[in-house]
Amino acid sequence: MTTETTGADDLTALAELTAREASAYLTTVTEVASGSSPDTAIPILTLALSQVLVAGARLGAIQDVVPEERY
Repeated sequence: MTTETTGADDLTALAELTAREASAYLTTVTEVASGSSPDTAIPILTLALSQVLVAGARLGAIQDVVPEERY
């Protein structure tokens, strides 16, 4: 397996993880908005937001890619 393939696989895995995190956040917000459990709304939203922030931190940790054609 080449480095390019490994890098593409890593990016694919990161994209899938980020998509799952975003979907979970939207599901949580939808459930809280339904008003089914108002006593736990703030803690649940805080946890969901924290998970999205972790996903964002993962995205921010990606090394910049500079095309070889640039030089």
